[in-house]
Amino acid sequence: MAEVSYFNLPWPITIHAVALTALGVAMAFSRKPGVPPELRGANSLVGITTATIGLAYLSTSYLPIQENQFLHASVPVRLVVATLLATSAVVNQKDMDDKSWRTHVGFAIWDGVGALWLGWYLGRWDGRCI
Repeated sequence: MAEVSYFNLPWPITIHAVALTALGVAMAFSRKPGVPPELRGANSLVGITTATIGLAYLSTSYLPIQENQFLHASVPVRLVVATLLATSAVVNQKDMDDKSWRTHVGFAIWDGVGALWLGWYLGRWDGRCI
């Protein structure tokens, strides 16, 4: 039986998944002074959600890349998320402070480029395996 790496993901996706997991866990348990309790709960929830996305990549990485449905499905989903982020930044530009707007645009670019690269790497854009 041939030895196969546990993380059968393209290296940029492995880094992305580990970073999402670590960032999410850090956000879930972060307690910055001066942050109101209601925002702490929201930050914790965003952190848990972020960690969940990273863990989904990692927990499905035991499969060969060509059989990893989550990896394939993430291409169109990330394209939709990037489009939603960019649209929200444009539509809400007047109501957002500069930091929020830059964050929306930054994440739109990150997810858009990531989706385009992964779609190119997999050779599929429809989210289906094989």
